[in-house]
Amino acid sequence: LVGIAIAGGEWRLAGLLVPVVMLLYVGGMALNDLVDLEVDRRERPERVLPSGRIPRRAAAWFAVGCLGVGAGLFAVRGTAAAGLGRR
Repeated sequence: LVGIAIAGGEWRLAGLLVPVVMLLYVGGMALNDLVDLEVDRRERPERVLPSGRIPRRAAAWFAVGCLGVGAGLFAVRGTAAAGLGRR
């Protein structure tokens, strides 16, 4: 939102950019948990992936889904970040 304000306040883009940023961030967090799974099994076995409360496959699909939908929404705007500088 700060970036939108700095770029001239094209607030209509916020409806697209906020969900995109959220999806990419959450998808990245899930992907990070998958990558760190072996470390977490040793050091933090109580976390949801090492404990088995969430299956590894489900976490992978969630990460791919969030990243894919986020990237797809970003592409719909034709690289929305570049669109912020247009008038």
